[in-house]
Amino acid sequence: MPKRYDNGHDATMRLHQSIVRYKNRPVLVLAATEASTNLCARPLDNIDDDKAAFIINANDEDLDISSVPLGYVNTENDAVFVSRVPVRRQKQGVSTDNTVVNYHGVGNAHNDGLFGFHLKYLIATIEGHYPSVEDALAEVLKDKRGRAFHRYFAFGKQDRYILLHQEGQAIGIRLRDADRPTVRLFPGWAGNRYVESILGNLGIFCTD
Repeated sequence: MPKRYDNGHDATMRLHQSIVRYKNRPVLVLAATEASTNLCARPLDNIDDDKAAFIINANDEDLDISSVPLGYVNTENDAVFVSRVPVRRQKQGVSTDNTVVNYHGVGNAHNDGLFGFHLKYLIATIEGHYPSVEDALAEVLKDKRGRAFHRYFAFGKQDRYILLHQEGQAIGIRLRDADRPTVRLFPGWAGNRYVESILGNLGIFCTD
């Protein structure tokens, strides 16, 4: 077994309360001890079950400490954008120490950590599972405050309007009378070929 950490202190400092993957399954490191490199972890898909906790060695080759894929997270009633803090930190994996959560309708990103919502919602983000554009729009039209249909794009409700968000920032407004999902991009975004290409591939028509 390759030795990634020399001692328990090193493993604890880098992994305690971090989300990593074990055998490709996202888990939360609940506890670590400086006495050894053993960790107590629990799968995100069973995070509320104390009996699901298990012991793993921090040097286990099946433990993937790289950052899990982040982006929009669909919670019960909203979509929030989760991103890594762009600075170098000692913490590995994903934790409250190295993430920023941006909520729909909030102008500035703020650090609520990953624990501002139930961690079960993060699984779909890590695995890249999102509803279709049509389904996400239908949910917002019905009763949701926000719904993501892509790792970097979401619809969010504001007053009587539905806005298109990219990575936590409103970039356009949905046109209500169109016969297919259509958005008018805001100045500064209109004509952005990269954005229009991605949205077009997802089935969204962009207009000036």
